[in-house]
Amino acid sequence: MLENVVVYPNPASTYITFDVDGTNLIQPQATIVNLNGHAYANKPIEGERTTFDVSMLPTGTYGLVLTTTNAKVFRTLVISR
Repeated sequence: MLENVVVYPNPASTYITFDVDGTNLIQPQATIVNLNGHAYANKPIEGERTTFDVSMLPTGTYGLVLTTTNAKVFRTLVISR
């Protein structure tokens, strides 16, 4: 279920990993957005653990938006160097 998403490390500098219970997810996607909603990166969620390269993002606060066909979850993500 998307309600139980764990994102680490946070703050991050080069990558993040997030764990989800992926047993019943339909078309899951992960998107990193800035606080204005501009999407920086998007990738499908494959399995229960996904790693996302964030080394290209400038230092700041972002959102990690996880979506399926019937759910959406937002987690705050801090990039620091």
